[in-house]
Amino acid sequence: MAEQYTYLFSPLDVGSITVKNRLVFLPHATGFSTPEGLPEERQVRYLIERAKGGVGLIIEGGPMVHPTSHSYALANGWDSRVIPLWRKIADGVHKYGAKIFCQPHHCGNEIAGTHNRTATWAPSAVPDAFGQMEIPKAMEAEDIQELIDAYATVAGNAQEAGYDGAELKAGHDGLLRQFWSPATNFRSDGYGGSLENRVRLTLEVLQAMRKVVGDDFVIGVRACLDELKPGGYNLDDGLDICRLLNASGLINYISADVATMVPGVHISDPPMSMPLGCNVWAAAALRDVVDLPVIAAARINDPVQAEKILADGHADFIGMARQLICDPETPNKAREGKHDDIRHCMACNQGCFGGLINIDLRKVGCVQNPAAGHERDLGPDTLQPAQQRKKVMVVGGGPAGMKAAEIAARRGHEVTLYEKGHELGGQVRIAAKSPNRAEFEEVTHWLKIQLENLDVTIKTGCEVTPNLVETEKPDAVVIATDALAVKPFHIQGADRDNVVTTWDIHEGTVPAGKNVLVYTEWRGQAAVDAAEILVEQDKQVEIVTPMLFVGQDIDPISVAPTYEHLLEKDVVFTAQRALIGIDDTTVTLLNVFSQQPEVREGIDTIVLSTPAKANDELYFALKGRVKELHRIGDCLAPRKVDAAIYEGEMVGRKL
Repeated sequence: MAEQYTYLFSPLDVGSITVKNRLVFLPHATGFSTPEGLPEERQVRYLIERAKGGVGLIIEGGPMVHPTSHSYALANGWDSRVIPLWRKIADGVHKYGAKIFCQPHHCGNEIAGTHNRTATWAPSAVPDAFGQMEIPKAMEAEDIQELIDAYATVAGNAQEAGYDGAELKAGHDGLLRQFWSPATNFRSDGYGGSLENRVRLTLEVLQAMRKVVGDDFVIGVRACLDELKPGGYNLDDGLDICRLLNASGLINYISADVATMVPGVHISDPPMSMPLGCNVWAAAALRDVVDLPVIAAARINDPVQAEKILADGHADFIGMARQLICDPETPNKAREGKHDDIRHCMACNQGCFGGLINIDLRKVGCVQNPAAGHERDLGPDTLQPAQQRKKVMVVGGGPAGMKAAEIAARRGHEVTLYEKGHELGGQVRIAAKSPNRAEFEEVTHWLKIQLENLDVTIKTGCEVTPNLVETEKPDAVVIATDALAVKPFHIQGADRDNVVTTWDIHEGTVPAGKNVLVYTEWRGQAAVDAAEILVEQDKQVEIVTPMLFVGQDIDPISVAPTYEHLLEKDVVFTAQRALIGIDDTTVTLLNVFSQQPEVREGIDTIVLSTPAKANDELYFALKGRVKELHRIGDCLAPRKVDAAIYEGEMVGRKL
């Protein structure tokens, strides 16, 4: 074990069990369940892979406790058919010395009844924006008793399956916290009014669970300590709630949480624009008032950081979700002193939260780790040595090319990576120049280290031509050249000298004037990142898009702080307007619904974020002239970084 870790890899008792180290894989929805609400095989493999990576405790997201909260994202714990499937998870996790809990949960007003074809339940008939503002049913006395029994049933099912414990969720989402909150609980019976009444349901659930599972089964609570929203409860109230839970003698630990799904999901699940460890204060405050183990969480992505939190006495356990999605081997690598080999989560939220809410996907994944959720096909143990060693040329030093080079080298090929520029990184390097996106460079930073360790030959400042390929005589060529920024032909005047691209702004190659209009036909990050750079230069900026709103494809976690930063700098957001003409410093827009034109005058610089063009000239020049030719990433079609890395992984396995 690395000598620097006094606390992180020391065991700690929680109730009747001993957890081998202080790292906890935090619960989260995955989408890995069948339409009937049973865990899929990929859920089993997903959790076992994290246990194999060395984590001490896994808390599985979910299950749902009642049909009024049935969701595509989580399994149903009330169905006894779940028991043998959970047993596979428990046995697999225990094989690697980790403990496994589940998190019985009801979403309350934060889920719409569409999936269930029934009204959802809540303390009062108060809608929530995350639940699509659907009016829930205010629970009646018989509903409350049914819910209490449901929690107890799920806990019993988990115990029968071999789980070590269960964690009630009263965190940034969930029905139990909604009972705690004066913003959502307007009841006049014994479950509303005073703080003690609002906590009553949680205590009755705990009592019912204990009656079923006994004293040796660990029970904890994930508790929101401060809702951080108008009308909600504050930290003092949250700590008082935890004092009541602690005094009950019914629980064995508390996991610290803050904020709510709306408006504070960017606080509970902070993006890269938020500081590392930004919510540790909540765990520290909690630890001062309870005598139970406390879990700290949120933007903790490094074992050294985790060790310091423990050493400073702010928590007893360190919760990681996204970091262990990104690199399940984080605990083992830290214990073995392989710090440079840890792939750090950059909190981009594109593959995890973004994947879960993507209507075409609805599964958790990871931009950097294509194996996340695909452990059967892409897990580390599935990578086989090449049957025949090949000389491989990879052209393009962006994420697609770097990933292809890494995987090909791991399989035993002789790999040379060529990059026309003087630095590796491709468009990731450009994107990371935005003030709040610097961590995005983690993608290529980790890959650089892997290529160095794998002895991949790297040639920067080298433009590959068909003649060079003919001279080198490779067995296989992978073309992963970056896309090309182009000015769109459909916008009149786009070829003027005062019209530039977001790439120009990121690279700093073209100075912008005082008044800037940023126009984006993309739903993503590029335009707002360019605006971030421009306002740091004291420019006056308006962002225009024909979409319903600016940044429509940015995940809900990241969009809130993005808007906050830009609005503080007086950036103007104009949606539902198409750019149709540029004439010197005059810009003409068109309302996409009313078809009415609008004119902006005195615009010094127009910045365009419009579709890029695949840089495929070399690919077509080589097609039919080499033994084996592949194109991936933006050379195939300009898309996001997750597609580039996935295609790099797959072609590396194919070579």
